[in-house]
Amino acid sequence: MELTLLEISPSVAVISVGRDNAFGHPRPEMLDALSGKRVCRTDQDGAVKITETAGELRVKTYHDYALEKADTWAKEVKNVKRILSTW
Repeated sequence: MELTLLEISPSVAVISVGRDNAFGHPRPEMLDALSGKRVCRTDQDGAVKITETAGELRVKTYHDYALEKADTWAKEVKNVKRILSTW
């Protein structure tokens, strides 16, 4: 049995794709089909982690944990918190 995106109705999609791939992935048609949904792309977002708690999905990407240039004490504290957070 083959299901369509309309039948599944995902709230989050993860597209695993290499940067500058020769195949042109993801296809524009797929991105159009996922319009209005949260789309994480590994070529743009890096690693993706999805956890479920009490029926809710929590989506985190590499960029959520990436360190920022710290030119203030507040940014440095934010970086330390990122380092200590669990991936």
